[in-house]
Amino acid sequence: DRVGPVHSCRCEETPFTPRYLAKLLHSAVPELRTTLLHVWAVVLSHEPSCQVECLKANGHAYFIEVLRDARRVQEAVGGKQLAVQGRDQLLAFSLFGCLCRGYEPAQAACVAEGLQDLCLAALSHADPLPRRWALVCLALLARGHRPAA
Repeated sequence: DRVGPVHSCRCEETPFTPRYLAKLLHSAVPELRTTLLHVWAVVLSHEPSCQVECLKANGHAYFIEVLRDARRVQEAVGGKQLAVQGRDQLLAFSLFGCLCRGYEPAQAACVAEGLQDLCLAALSHADPLPRRWALVCLALLARGHRPAA
């Protein structure tokens, strides 16, 4: 269930290009969300130059919606975190950290979509792991970012 060396090697062996993966972000198939989240998290963690392709395809908006859906499900079940949503939430925070790391256009786009609000909401989570990743995400979102005056 973790993204690690085995997953990244498998990802590198596949013939998918970031441009092809960006096209998949426009798919209406909800079952692809978790897979795309995993693949993009690996791609961005190993190849930061793919930040441009992900942002160009509105990947930030797509993955923010994944975070919003995980939050809606959590609220619907009385605040309990389901295992799948928890894993997706952690991967999404990791992905956003990679997307925003040193890339100001992504930082601005994520702030405009309200990523900071989702990170702040995760800080009240009972489990320390989502809180930790939300803090990392917030730090990378804010690092070097110049807010509008």
